[in-house]
Amino acid sequence: MKTLRTSTFILLLIAILPCNATLQANAAQSDKELFEKFGHVEVRVSVANVQESQPCKAAASWRWGAENRCPKTLISTLEVKADDKSIFVPISAFADLGNPRTVTIEPGKDKDRFAVVIVGGDAAISYSARLEFKNNFLTKRLVMHGEFPAESWEETIYKFKRGGN
Repeated sequence: MKTLRTSTFILLLIAILPCNATLQANAAQSDKELFEKFGHVEVRVSVANVQESQPCKAAASWRWGAENRCPKTLISTLEVKADDKSIFVPISAFADLGNPRTVTIEPGKDKDRFAVVIVGGDAAISYSARLEFKNNFLTKRLVMHGEFPAESWEETIYKFKRGGN
């Protein structure tokens, strides 16, 4: 009888839980980490394996690295440091970059400029995302399709109000 009550409780609990769980809730952290260091800049990207327990609700809207389906991996964290100081990177700068493969740092013309480049996807769904930094602030994100960069790209400009200015 006790087993029947426990089973009923579990079934009721499942029934009343919200069904709109996000992709993040179904992600399991993997041991995969992309790391790059160049001069005074260090980038660490944690990559999580996505474990789908139900059809992916984000598939129709997923853009970079997985069209019309959920990516197998996603970026769970992106940490950027310059001179051992953390730089704020909003989740919107990397949340839609699925199946990341590599990360590199490109130095800028000046010491206070650099770019973090994330390449992901494969073949027809490949992309290159370039996050540009100046004075330890993210200033621009440019994501381009891997095969047709002139036809399919997205650009975001970031502005941050600095305290005391």
